Amino acid sequence: MKLHDIFKKTKTIVKNFRDTVAEASREPEYPSVEPIREEGEKTQELVLRISGKSVAKATIIILSLLVLAYLITQIADILVVFFVAFLLAAAMEPAIDSLNKKKIPRGVAVIFFYIAAVAILGFIVAYILPILAQQISELAVNLGRYLKGLAQGQQTGLVPLRFQPYVQQFLKSINV
Repeated sequence: MKLHDIFKKTKTIVKNFRDTVAEASREPEYPSVEPIREEGEKTQELVLRISGKSVAKATIIILSLLVLAYLITQIADILVVFFVAFLLAAAMEPAIDSLNKKKIPRGVAVIFFYIAAVAILGFIVAYILPILAQQISELAVNLGRYLKGLAQGQQTGLVPLRFQPYVQQFLKSINV
């Protein structure tokens, strides 16, 4: 086959393709909503046939998606653990690489970071948690006093006047 013949065939293919695209891109003619029919004119019916094979495929796909969703809900806890582990590994990676460049073995660097994480967690538990617990207990006591005062009509600062009777009635009903 010569190069000239290849160019002719390519030109024919491109021309046919261009004609097909031009024909497809023409604006379709939409029939009016209620066509006017003359007496004796035949009407056309549109029949849609769905094979059993396509129904079976659609059913299998839907059932597969449902089974997949069920499995994901069952292993959600495991996926969360893997996600957290991946985040920790990604966060530690740059620091471990820099320690590895300073001739510290990778295993030792990982153990160092785990010890540091446990130490930080211990600090939080030892120093911050008691303060947080004290603040929460004070909040509970003060909130109880505020709600009792609100139920008795003494505290009116935060509740608008038009809502005070409703709030007092609600607080009395739950026995603050």
